[in-house]
Amino acid sequence: MEIIFLGYISAGFPSQTEETLLESISMEEWLIPNPSSTFLIKVYGESMLGAGILPGDYVLVDRSLYPRNNDIVVVRIEDEWTMKYFFKEKEKIILKSANPSYPDFILTPERDIEIFGVIIAVIRKYR
Repeated sequence: MEIIFLGYISAGFPSQTEETLLESISMEEWLIPNPSSTFLIKVYGESMLGAGILPGDYVLVDRSLYPRNNDIVVVRIEDEWTMKYFFKEKEKIILKSANPSYPDFILTPERDIEIFGVIIAVIRKYR
């Protein structure tokens, strides 16, 4: 699906902009660079509010990406699934919430964990 890209708009103080047709963008190509390894997941819970991920949002998760520090990942810890910021320090993986009301997890290799994928986009529909 191609969408016309009109330009830029200020999210701060109002400023003059001219509406000019710059280009059209393929939303699939822009959002999903690896279609065969990308999945859509609906969010519930509030542990990632500080990252701007709200209950009811959808996240695009790319399983082909190896997580880097500060990426947001979908992870299985034993038999439960969650979404957190990823940090690796020596032999530990630290999963941090973006809401101080939720705990962080410090994981060692003995724990049964699986990094399912890295979040590459958040989709929120307003209407």
